[in-house]
Amino acid sequence: MGLLLHLVFPLHILATTLARGIGVVCILVSFPLAIATLRALSCAHTPWILLLVVPVLLVIRYGVIAREEAYLTRKFGDAYRQYTVQVRRWL
Repeated sequence: MGLLLHLVFPLHILATTLARGIGVVCILVSFPLAIATLRALSCAHTPWILLLVVPVLLVIRYGVIAREEAYLTRKFGDAYRQYTVQVRRWL
């Protein structure tokens, strides 16, 4: 099953990677348009990516993953607990 053998939530990792990629694309697209401002502000574009990625990771971890884990534990019980011992949540 590919990633499913090694990761519990491969789609969440894909989503956060996609969010970071979108941030990089936004920087690359907006950079030529705002080069004078970015020169004046030095590396001002880096913190806003962190400001966007950190809340997304928190929502995914506590809003999505925690609920999924609780549901899967109720539904599958010990089989799911054994699965989580064998497979890592994140990379």
